[in-house]
Amino acid sequence: MNWAQAESEIRAYIEVQWAASAYSGVRLFWENEDWIEGTEEFIYVDIQGVFSEKTIFGGVGKRMSVENGIVFLHAFNPKGTGKSRALSLLVSLTQILELKSIGTGGVIDLEGGAPPSPVEDDALVSGFPGGNYYRCSGSVPFIVRSSI
Repeated sequence: MNWAQAESEIRAYIEVQWAASAYSGVRLFWENEDWIEGTEEFIYVDIQGVFSEKTIFGGVGKRMSVENGIVFLHAFNPKGTGKSRALSLLVSLTQILELKSIGTGGVIDLEGGAPPSPVEDDALVSGFPGGNYYRCSGSVPFIVRSSI
């Protein structure tokens, strides 16, 4: 499984699970997507690889590779509405991901999620309107295992 396939599988999994969640009405935004004016609350999802080498195990004909990544999650809600809503959104999405194995043509193992960290700072995402949001962020690391 190459990195583009891994990102695609993770995104598809998140979208399906989020649509079935209690917060399905809250929009998910992904890296380098257009901002939709008038969005009151949303979650920004960013899937990134970590700066480590691809690890390869095994002998000829029986090799396996391992790559590492992190799903960064950022819940935004309007300033002045309290932090509990942002925390609830983030915790729900973290629970959807943590300790799951997903993927075809390889396996993506999601690990335990990091605790949410509320921040009154909306400068994270270029192009999103400034000064109007409260942000709560978290992350879920993962590995991609593939036969090569």
